[in-house]
Amino acid sequence: MTLPDEHPVVKLYNTLAQSVDGEVEKISATAQAPHVRYETGSQLVIVRTPDGKEKKIKALELRKSCNCALCVEEFS
Repeated sequence: MTLPDEHPVVKLYNTLAQSVDGEVEKISATAQAPHVRYETGSQLVIVRTPDGKEKKIKALELRKSCNCALCVEEFS
């Protein structure tokens, strides 16, 4: 079933989509990627944000937290 463009639900979703698109554009225009490095000796992943904040994550903990198909068997 296809709703006409003037249907209230279609208008609502179009407005929502435009808002999301606008917010993504704002974020994309100002966002800077963090600097990420791996220290082999300590097995830590160091993430430094553009504002200078630094977070150290144990590599094993990061690996356990990942849900992507490369880290978790894709069909599980």
